[in-house]
Amino acid sequence: MDEQAVKSVGKREKKPISGRIPEIDIIRGIAVFFMIFDHFMFDVWGLLPFVFAEFPYDGTLWQKFVLLAVDYWQWGVREVIRYVIVFAFLALTGICCSFSKNNLKRGIKLAAAALGLSLVTFIVGRIIGDDTAFISFGILHAISLTLIIIGLTEKIGTNEFVYLAVGVVSTAVGIYFLAKKPVYTYYGTENFFVLVFKQAVGLIECGGDSAGIFFNGGQIFIGVFIGKTLYKGKKSLFKAKYPLKNPVCFVGRHSLIFYLAHQAVIPALLILIVFCCGYRI
Repeated sequence: MDEQAVKSVGKREKKPISGRIPEIDIIRGIAVFFMIFDHFMFDVWGLLPFVFAEFPYDGTLWQKFVLLAVDYWQWGVREVIRYVIVFAFLALTGICCSFSKNNLKRGIKLAAAALGLSLVTFIVGRIIGDDTAFISFGILHAISLTLIIIGLTEKIGTNEFVYLAVGVVSTAVGIYFLAKKPVYTYYGTENFFVLVFKQAVGLIECGGDSAGIFFNGGQIFIGVFIGKTLYKGKKSLFKAKYPLKNPVCFVGRHSLIFYLAHQAVIPALLILIVFCCGYRI
């Protein structure tokens, strides 16, 4: 054994840092930015007038801002863009699942975060006296449950085209439920667990966010298929190199943190700003 080999004995071998795939971070970052803006506009017209009694019926600039937010929310183009953004985000989630070695563990961790979000929104709803703020089964819950299902299927082992078939059928069922226009249901109208089950399936909408497992989970399964077919080598599909140190890529890399944080930070900042403008709760 030579001297160099002797020196290397007992030394811990450093693992190579896995590279990022720029287009995934970029698209996911754009999707998160849109979701943040979308929720911001909702909070402007859906939250502020509820928190501040005399707001915005005083003819000020705030009232015009609220009316602008209402027009945006009811804009037909917004609904189309929203579905495109949601599909991009969910499909990218599925692609990232194809890279992971343990989606079951990732799903369980995300489920814990989803339950934490439910707890926070439940407390907030109690504080402001509005139970509709409570998120019992939203997009985070749908993603975490889908990841757990994917993790379990990986334990069994399956062909990538199975993911495509499950994704297409599941998404089609979800579209069928959406076409029937799920009725918004208030908490307390029926057994809570029955209500959450119907919400998870996509039969009804309830609380601050609703995301049926069939429609949203199906798109993640399609993303897994894309990842297993197009990204087998876990490398970018484009030869051009993009700078990874930019706001969009940064948000894309930390999408879960931004998604969780903005749901509390944006309402808090809006309420603080309006309060400083002289309005009272």
